[in-house]
Amino acid sequence: GGIHRYLEAYPDGGYFKGLNYVFDRRESHGPEGAVSLAACVTCGVPWSSYKGKRRCAVKSCRSLVLVCDDCQSRGKDRQRDGGPDLRCERCEGVELEGEAEKTAGAGAAVGETGGEAEAS
Repeated sequence: GGIHRYLEAYPDGGYFKGLNYVFDRRESHGPEGAVSLAACVTCGVPWSSYKGKRRCAVKSCRSLVLVCDDCQSRGKDRQRDGGPDLRCERCEGVELEGEAEKTAGAGAAVGETGGEAEAS
């Protein structure tokens, strides 16, 4: 596409910085020596490979998210035992379906059982 042709014209990258995601075995393409401007969503280390094909937990989004090899091997990307619900950058503040009910239910339970009785 356009970025590929631009990099052919400007092998040093010109104004283009970072790596461009491509839909083949290369996974990313950029000028020689380019570093990733993207990062792992769980630990923040610079990362540009969509290895594992993890997806955003927001049902209306489901975009691929970046999770580094280290986080994948440690299981930080798995949603078990209350683990993380992976979200892409656009959906970081978006509440997942059912989260509001869980939070409200937990708050009501704490208020009902955790309060002290007033002395009269």
